[in-house]
Amino acid sequence: MPFPVATIRFEPLRGYPRASYKQKLHDFPEKERKLWQILSAGQQDWSAQIVEDATLADLDTQALQFARAQYQGKHPPLAAEAAQWDDLTFLNKARLCVNDQLTHTALLLLGKNESSYWLLPANAQITWVLRDKRNLEKDYQLFGRLS
Repeated sequence: MPFPVATIRFEPLRGYPRASYKQKLHDFPEKERKLWQILSAGQQDWSAQIVEDATLADLDTQALQFARAQYQGKHPPLAAEAAQWDDLTFLNKARLCVNDQLTHTALLLLGKNESSYWLLPANAQITWVLRDKRNLEKDYQLFGRLS
């Protein structure tokens, strides 16, 4: 039976879900060892990965203009200089590109709807959640592609 890729920690016990109840992970040392091997395998940050064939044509021009305005507002000393940057320079400075190549983050935040295929198999949407003082969900909204 395959084991899950995420553990649940309740101090001082570690466990993993199995069916509708939790098992103490320390009762299964071999599974715990394998699980921690998988989790510590040095997974790369998906959002920072380059999308080899994606181009500026895959970005929404209005989203790019909005991002540039937000960048200038957050970095007032650079605002005048940033206004002169071409799009690739701006994206590199904002760390949405690496060496003039778009990242998954650039496509997720600034991509056209029809460019979401570059993000597959990831779910190309962002969920905004409003919570109250007790951390109960009061409202939410989905942004992005629902295909």
